[in-house]
Amino acid sequence: MSKANSRKFPVPARPNGSLLVPTWLSIALLSAFSSSALANSGGIEFEDVHGTNSYGQTDSLTNNEINISDGFEGNVYGAYTKDNHQIVSGNTVTVSNIVNVTGNNYVGNVTGGAIYSAIGADSVSATANNNLVTILDSRVEGKVHGGYVDVYPKYYHDDGIEDVYANVNAYANKNTIVVSDGAVITNYIYGGYAYIEVDSGNNSAQANDNTVTVSHSTVEDYVHGGRAIGENITESSDENSTAITNNNSVTISSSEIYGNVYGGRANAITGKGHAIAVANNNTATVSSSYIYHVPDYVSGDVYGGRVEVEAHSGKGVADAEANNNIVTILNSSVDDVYGSRVNADVSEGAVANLSANENTVVISDKANIFDNVYGGYVDADVDYGNITAQVNKNTVTISNNSTVEGYVYGGYVGTGANYGGIVYANENIVVVSDGSVITNGDVSGGFALQGSIETVANQANKNTVIISGLSVIGGDVRGGRSYVETDGKEAFAEANYNTVVISHSTVGGDVTGGHAIAWFGTGTATAYANNNVVFIDSSTVTGDRIVGGTVRVDA
Repeated sequence: MSKANSRKFPVPARPNGSLLVPTWLSIALLSAFSSSALANSGGIEFEDVHGTNSYGQTDSLTNNEINISDGFEGNVYGAYTKDNHQIVSGNTVTVSNIVNVTGNNYVGNVTGGAIYSAIGADSVSATANNNLVTILDSRVEGKVHGGYVDVYPKYYHDDGIEDVYANVNAYANKNTIVVSDGAVITNYIYGGYAYIEVDSGNNSAQANDNTVTVSHSTVEDYVHGGRAIGENITESSDENSTAITNNNSVTISSSEIYGNVYGGRANAITGKGHAIAVANNNTATVSSSYIYHVPDYVSGDVYGGRVEVEAHSGKGVADAEANNNIVTILNSSVDDVYGSRVNADVSEGAVANLSANENTVVISDKANIFDNVYGGYVDADVDYGNITAQVNKNTVTISNNSTVEGYVYGGYVGTGANYGGIVYANENIVVVSDGSVITNGDVSGGFALQGSIETVANQANKNTVIISGLSVIGGDVRGGRSYVETDGKEAFAEANYNTVVISHSTVGGDVTGGHAIAWFGTGTATAYANNNVVFIDSSTVTGDRIVGGTVRVDA
């Protein structure tokens, strides 16, 4: 199924197959029975920070109930404020009755609780927690947020002097969004959204424990459980930036999503300070749905946890972790699947510590994955920095006649580190069973890749790959693969104690327990592939070789 470049779609048929009556006719019919049923209630009209016509509460910031059952052009808020140190919580917004919330650019958004541009104080602490947004059988032509905090803590006095504040905190936790009954959302969904941008000063943005549920509906852009961004945009700054998105949940069922799906997503940026990005214990579940790739706009990927971290100075430290996330894809079509993904951009001698550990991916019930599958994934762009990266103890299970057209990795780590580093892809597990097919790509338990001009070391140890139940693998099968390259000092590659088991299945490429490659220019290199096991029973392997362990050292 293709998607028009305009990214505008007709409202789908209602789930029960009944006729979808146009909005104007619905209003006319309903008014004959109950005029009060159509009245928007619980709020007042006002102008928000963008000067946009809006409806909601600005005086009382907690426990409001806003009901939109008539068409509205503008933004809708359960509660809204621009003040510092405020808590916006316990608000409920419901949009129903086949109505439209319309607009463009900054217009047409629906938000449970919002705090915008908190400025003018020595420190800022803004909170939008425990808000609920429900969209039923209606169309929203903007973004939908459960809790929203946007903090830009600058203040300019009348004499032009600028104040920049030292401690900034933004929280968007425990918010809930429900989209159902043939609803259409034409922009992003965020269960909780916390954003901070500072020139200097410490900041912490958190979006935890949020829940998003989309059923029998259409979303024409990204879906996030929790989204947190902490940016210190001055590279000379030595303050800290923190972004945390833990314990968020996204559930998509019988729906169409035109963009990526994230359980939790965090970004942190600093100069000489400490950047911390965390996305742990998030879940993303997709069943009987289609996650569309939109050419030249966005891919249709699903992430349990997604983090990006940057540090740009010799004193900078970048810590990122995306651990214990779960992605489940059932009877659905998706592009790439990541239990978790970590990206780092480190320069000028900064240090990075990265992990994507103990994540789980389950693909079943005739699911179709058009690209690659990763249990844990780390990719680092390191320009004169030092790195430690881990993708350990991740699990990928593909079963019940599912199909993957790309590659499958239990754990994948790829880095370049000019000052050296060590990376681990250990104790990952991949299971392919029940007639499932990996059409074109390879299957690897753990894959560690690194290049440097300094001393570097890779491990891809104790990984396991199990292929069974009349499954078909189009490419190679490897328990563990380690590739390391240096052009100056020492390179160490290990691929030990890996296991591959193939029973009653077909493999179109080579089968290798452990594969270690070390390349050196002017330095030295060592590679190990010991104590690996390959077991094949009642299966066909049409590749060139079946090997327990193989090593290669090149100059």
